[in-house]
Amino acid sequence: MVPSQQHLKISDNTKLIEQFLEEVIVKPKTTLKKWSKITNQTPAVKLGYIGQHLASLITGVPGTGSGARGDDLEDSSEVK
Repeated sequence: MVPSQQHLKISDNTKLIEQFLEEVIVKPKTTLKKWSKITNQTPAVKLGYIGQHLASLITGVPGTGSGARGDDLEDSSEVK
């Protein structure tokens, strides 16, 4: 998929993807591992709609903010 230029509104994608993954995936997972040792609970966490965030960063097309209803990206793309 190649988004139309009119929908490209997010720039510096590579840097933002790295920052997003560190802040949303790596840091919380590290923190949960620490607490898992204390509580003996799983360090797994469900973080909904991560794929939509990544799709916006990878394509440069912002989302619609619709969550489960409506188009996932402004160009009418659906994120699976």
